[in-house]
Amino acid sequence: MMNLLFIIDKKYDLIMAKAFGFSKKEIDIIENRYKSSLRFLKLTTKLYQQSWDEINDDFSKYVEKTTGYS
Repeated sequence: MMNLLFIIDKKYDLIMAKAFGFSKKEIDIIENRYKSSLRFLKLTTKLYQQSWDEINDDFSKYVEKTTGYS
């Protein structure tokens, strides 16, 4: 069975934004949106995890059957 862990990590996201070359202005916009969207991100993470849990067993069996690896 495959396991996924969905993480909200503002610090990591900002590091990646800088690595992708976002400007200071764009990073400020990201930080503001992060603040206003955090509760929605948390809810979405929970819902996405529930969706994954519903298909995880079937998906894992399919991957094992197709690739021969568990």
